[in-house]
Amino acid sequence: MNYGLYLSASGVLTNLHRQDVISNNLANTTTTAFKRQLAATQQRLPESLENGSLDDFQPLLDRVGGGVFAHRTTNDLSAGTLQQTPNDLDVAIHGSGFFVMQDANGQPLVTRDGRFRLDDRGTLIHQTSGLAVRDANGQPITLESGSTSTNIDADGWIYQGNEAVAQLQLVDLPEGTEFVPAGKGKLRPSAEGWAQRTDASAELQQGYLEQSNVEPIREMVAMIEATRAITANANMIRYHDTIMDRAVNTLGRVS
Repeated sequence: MNYGLYLSASGVLTNLHRQDVISNNLANTTTTAFKRQLAATQQRLPESLENGSLDDFQPLLDRVGGGVFAHRTTNDLSAGTLQQTPNDLDVAIHGSGFFVMQDANGQPLVTRDGRFRLDDRGTLIHQTSGLAVRDANGQPITLESGSTSTNIDADGWIYQGNEAVAQLQLVDLPEGTEFVPAGKGKLRPSAEGWAQRTDASAELQQGYLEQSNVEPIREMVAMIEATRAITANANMIRYHDTIMDRAVNTLGRVS
C-alpha cells in the first residue's frame, strides 16, 4: 500500500466536505436567523494505535500520522444582528432562546426565525414552514384577524386590543445540545437536549427580525483555504502516481 497516497486522499475528501459546508453558509448569507455550520476535522491515529497491536507498529510511518477524518458538523448559534420590519407579527429574540413548533409526528422543532403570520383559521404559523407556533403551554395560538391591533411585549405576551390572548413559548437548551437542520429555518434538537430545556429569559422585540450570522468575508477566506488544501493534496496524489509508475515501469524493468 502506498501510505502517502491514502493520506493525501483523506485530505482531499475532508476538504471537499468543508467546501460543501462553507458553500451552504454562503448561500444563506441573507436567510433570516440562519445559523452557520462549522465543518470540523479530526486527526486519525496511525493503524498501530487504532488497533492497539504492536505487530502493526512502524516507527517511520507512525510518525507521519494516519491522515484526517471529517468530524461532526456543528452549528454556530451566536446571534445575528436585528433588522426592523413593518410587520407586527415579526418577532426577534434578544438573547438566548428559541421559538417552538412541532412536526407532523409531534416532534419538537425550534427556530429563531420570527417571521409569523395567520393562516385562514387564524392560527399563528411560522411563515416559511407553515407549522403552528406554540404557546407557553405547548398549544397552537389562535388570533383574530382583521382590524384588531396585535401587540407582543418583551415577555412574549400577545395582546389584541387590551386583552392578553396567549404567550409565545420560548425555550433555552443546554450548552452542547446537538441540532440537526430541518430546513426552512428550523432545527431539530436531540432528545437529550430537549429533555433538559428550560424557559428562556430572553426579551422579544416586535417588528424586528434576526439576520443570518454568516460573515461572507470569513466564509470566503475559509473557502480559499479549503480549495488550496484540495489542490495541494491532489498534487501529492499525482506525485505518488508518478513515483509508482516509475517504480513499476522503470526501476522494476527486467532487461
